[in-house]
Amino acid sequence: MTTLLEQLSSMTVAVCDTGDLKSIEKFKPQDATTNPSLITAAAQMAEYSDVVDGALQWGESQAKGDDKKVIALALDRLAIEFGLRILKIVPGRVSTEVDARLSFDTKKTVEKGRYLISQYNAAGIKNERVLIKIASTWEGIKAAEILQKEGINCNLTLLFGMHQAVACAEAGVRLISPFVGRILDWYKKAEGKDSYPPTEDPGVVSVTKIYNYYKKHGHKTQVMGASFRKADQIIDLAGCDLLTISPELIGELASKDGELEPKLTAKGAAAIVCVGTCSAFGGIPFADPNPTGAWPVSAIVADKPIINVSGCPPIPEVIAGTLLQFVATGKVPDLDEHRRPKAFFGNTIHDRCYRRPFYDQGKFAKTFDDEGARNGWCLYELGCKGPTTYNACATIKWNGGTSFPIQSGHGCIGCAEPGFWDKGDFYSPLSAASWGKSGEVAPRQVLELAGGAVSVGAALGLASAGVSRLRQHRSEQHSDNEPKRS
Repeated sequence: MTTLLEQLSSMTVAVCDTGDLKSIEKFKPQDATTNPSLITAAAQMAEYSDVVDGALQWGESQAKGDDKKVIALALDRLAIEFGLRILKIVPGRVSTEVDARLSFDTKKTVEKGRYLISQYNAAGIKNERVLIKIASTWEGIKAAEILQKEGINCNLTLLFGMHQAVACAEAGVRLISPFVGRILDWYKKAEGKDSYPPTEDPGVVSVTKIYNYYKKHGHKTQVMGASFRKADQIIDLAGCDLLTISPELIGELASKDGELEPKLTAKGAAAIVCVGTCSAFGGIPFADPNPTGAWPVSAIVADKPIINVSGCPPIPEVIAGTLLQFVATGKVPDLDEHRRPKAFFGNTIHDRCYRRPFYDQGKFAKTFDDEGARNGWCLYELGCKGPTTYNACATIKWNGGTSFPIQSGHGCIGCAEPGFWDKGDFYSPLSAASWGKSGEVAPRQVLELAGGAVSVGAALGLASAGVSRLRQHRSEQHSDNEPKRS
C-alpha cells in the first residue's frame, strides 16, 4: 500500500515549508516556501554559516559605509541565497517573503517585490520560478495587484478569512496561503475549546469555503493551505491546489500507510462539464502508449453527471450554449452515448457539410491542389473524418461563423471523437482507419430527463439567437466601415 504522502502528492501539490536544505533534499517536493522565521532558524545551523557570512559580506559591500543598511541588505540577501539553493533542488517555485514591517505600505512593498525579483533575475532565475510573499493586508493586496500586472507572481500570506481571499482573487493574485493552524488557534482561544471534530475544524472549514468559492466563480488564483498544526488537517484538505507542510508533518505522512480520499473535489457540484477532448476522452495525452498515465474525467469521477463538450479545441458557442441551458433549466441536456449534448453533437459534420453534394455525386479531390480541391469537391479520399465525427463545426463554424477546417481546405481529423489520435492516418480514407480506443474511454451512459426537451430547446434557442444577433451586429459594423461607392 502506498503512503499517505504518496497518495496526497497524486491529488495535491505538496510543498515543503522550511529553509532547511537537507529536509528539502530528503523529501524532494515540487515547491518550497520560506519566511523570515524559517530562514533565521536555518541560518543558526552550523552547516549554513557560509551562507550567512556571504550575505553579511555582500551587505557590507552594498551599504557603502552605511552601517544601518548592512543588516537590512544582508537579510534580503540571505533570503535570496537560501532561495537560490532551494531552486537547485526543487523543480518548481520558491516563495520569498517581503519584510512584514512593510505590510501597510503599498509603495514600499512594490519596491521590495521588484528588488527581490531583480536579485533572482540577476542570478539567472526566471520570474515564473519565484513567488513574492506578501501579507494579505489591503495595502499588500494592492501591491500584489501591481506586481502581478508586471509579471511578478505573488503569494499572499497571513490570510485568515474569505474577505481577504476574495480581494486577492479580484486583484489577480497568483496564489494565496490561508493559515489553517492560526485560524484554529484563534477559535480555540475565543471559544474556550481545546479541540474540534475534524469536520468542524475552523481552519479546515475556512480553506474549504475559499477553495469552493474560487472554483465556483472561476478564479484562477491557487489555494495553498498553510500553517498546519497536525496531519489530520492536511488529510482533511487533500485535493486542495497546494498544501505547504513542515518537514515534521511531511515525515509523519511519509511514514503512514492507509487509504486517503480527496476531500476537496466535485462533491458539491450538480454536474461536471468537461470542456475539450482531453478532459472528455483523454485526448492526445491518452493516446497509445499513454506515457503520462492520462485519463478522462469520467474514468475518475463516477458519482456525478458528466457533460462532455469535446473538440480540440471545443467550439466557444457550444460551450456557452451547454452552460446556458444548464443554468436556465437546472437540468442535464439530452446526451449521446459519449455524454455529449445531442443539440450540438446530434449530427455528423458530413451530414451538414456544404461539400456533401459532391460526395453524393462521387466527386472527390485527389490532392489538396488539384482541380477538384479548387472546385470545393469532397475531401473524403484525402482522409476527411467528417462522416464519423459528431460536432457542430459545419453549422456554427469558428471565429464568429467565419469558417471551419473543411471550408478552409483541410479534411476533418475527428478531434471531437474518443480516441481520435489512435484512429489511423489523418490523410487516408476512413475505410483504411482503425478505431483504437473508441468506445473504451468512458461507460456508455445516456442521461435522459423526462420533460426536459422543451426547456432544453428554449435555452439552446436563446443561445443560438444571441450568436446570430452578434454575427448580424458584426456584419452591420463591417458594412458601415466599408467605403461608400458613388
